[in-house]
Amino acid sequence: MEVAATYGEESWSSVSDESGRAVFPELFLPPPSASEFVEDLDPIVLTVFSPAFVPMRREVTLNSIHPSTVLQLLPKKRGYVSPLIDAVEGGRFQLPGIGFVQVDPGVLHQDACLRILPVPSESSSPNAISGDLTMQYWVDAVDAGGAEVAALPNSLGGITLRVALPELPKAYNGTEREWSHYSFDAAWALMETSVPTVDESAGVISFDVAGGSNLVAFEYRTVSSVPACEYGPWELLLDPRSTTTPLNWGVSVSVYCGVYANEVSVKIGAGETKPTTVQFGGEISGELGWTAGTLFTKASAKLGMKISGSVSNGTATTTMAEASKQTPPSGAVNGQDQTLLTPPWSCLTGTARYGLTRVTYSASARRTCTNPDGTIQSELIPLGSIDTPGELTILWDVEVDEDCGEGCEDASAPGDLPN
Repeated sequence: MEVAATYGEESWSSVSDESGRAVFPELFLPPPSASEFVEDLDPIVLTVFSPAFVPMRREVTLNSIHPSTVLQLLPKKRGYVSPLIDAVEGGRFQLPGIGFVQVDPGVLHQDACLRILPVPSESSSPNAISGDLTMQYWVDAVDAGGAEVAALPNSLGGITLRVALPELPKAYNGTEREWSHYSFDAAWALMETSVPTVDESAGVISFDVAGGSNLVAFEYRTVSSVPACEYGPWELLLDPRSTTTPLNWGVSVSVYCGVYANEVSVKIGAGETKPTTVQFGGEISGELGWTAGTLFTKASAKLGMKISGSVSNGTATTTMAEASKQTPPSGAVNGQDQTLLTPPWSCLTGTARYGLTRVTYSASARRTCTNPDGTIQSELIPLGSIDTPGELTILWDVEVDEDCGEGCEDASAPGDLPN
């Protein structure tokens, strides 16, 4: 697949290997301490294209300490395919689990089936638009054999999708939602915007769609003046964004036919410290009025571990609680007696590596207040991120070995290896 990266005014392109990994050796990433303020660093815009997957565009913030990220792509073949639509007559069709689609007469360039795919949040491209992304749909056309065809018009109009609204928070007093629909082509170029027809009381929304990615979002706008709301104190929010496995693992042990080559024991001592990386903006000492100590105290309470360090240079340490992990007393990978091992467990050969994961959290501050009518409104300020050590775990690199004995020729590796 093709991957493009844009950083500031420079752009690069790369082709992924068989594992889906794309590398940009020309891209220089700054260290976490390059700037005191996260806002001063431009995000990297990644766009991914592959004929079999829905195109993705995502903004990410990387640095020399954590130079990689994982994007989850969505296969186009998961989309719902309508019956064959007559280009002259058009038609109205129900999309199970989605809603209805109306195709006006004469809109399609040829007889074709519509393929419509709801894009979940983990595979969506929210950074392509402003406002709160509510839904995203991929739309293309295929023939009766499933091959993509150029049957869709190049602009909005004539193909209308009517779907149920997801559950939304109540608009706070004095505001209402202002909805927008954005249509992007397969290269993530914005083609058109439109205003959907929304009935929030009935929970439905209708909007025209075009071939490519169709994103629907809303923003709040003020419709009347309301008395000032007395906000409570700011609360720190930490949302786990990604979990990675470090390059330096504590112990590596061979596994042959489901049995460890030797006993393994990995232990984290109480009070042991591990490096931690933080990237926080100027709102901490500015609008929030927090010190570094206040921030780390709040983060420690949220995560159940002691974190201390410096916000300005992006370095900190985490004091660990005692933890350990070891091979089962039986010596077998699933804890079963070795004489009772059966396929597929008795067929696994390879390596088990013991060590700590690392978890990256998105950090933000939120405060709320209650309006006279009882509704709750809130303010949210993005702060940056914090990268901390996670849990002791096992990283498996094993496969079925047909030479391990009877039943291994047709065995498949189990999906629930111990961790």
